[in-house]
Amino acid sequence: MVTNKLNDKNFCSWIGTNKLKRARDVRELRYLLSDARTKDLFIKKGFNSAMEKLSIINPTATRGIYGDVEQLIDDLGMKVSPNDIIEMKENKSDERIKLLKQLQAKLESILELIK
Repeated sequence: MVTNKLNDKNFCSWIGTNKLKRARDVRELRYLLSDARTKDLFIKKGFNSAMEKLSIINPTATRGIYGDVEQLIDDLGMKVSPNDIIEMKENKSDERIKLLKQLQAKLESILELIK
């Protein structure tokens, strides 16, 4: 907030005036305040207006599907261990493989629609 020339009084005001209604909305502030357009919208029109704009500017920053996709990409890179790979190679009927193939099929179908 300091980077954006805002302080604790601003934050308390947002809580008091219901610009931030839920505790989890606070987590989105760093995204909203990092862009001048969403910062202005947040201050003038409130959280929801700013989040709508943010979803266009930076779709992975919002709680929507694109943020989930970004998290999934990170998780797959970090949480699928070499042992998982070896186990799946050895057992082709592993349920993990079925899930990954379902994910692949869904992604391919979506990508095909936008070609």
